[in-house]
Amino acid sequence: MENISVEITGDTLVLRIDLSKRGGPSGTGKTTRVASTHGNIVPDPAGHPTIRLGVNCYEQKQKD
Repeated sequence: MENISVEITGDTLVLRIDLSKRGGPSGTGKTTRVASTHGNIVPDPAGHPTIRLGVNCYEQKQKD
């Protein structure tokens, strides 16, 4: 994962993303990565093994 922390509190999944960080350009170069799980993950394998999470957070480039 890139710039994402995952926390399970009871039955609540909490994601934290630092919006001040940038990870570089996307593959196409049209956006800038802020955070990503890089595909689907199992955030709580012990408690909820069938739950999957996939997150992409990005910034669009300003149009001129």
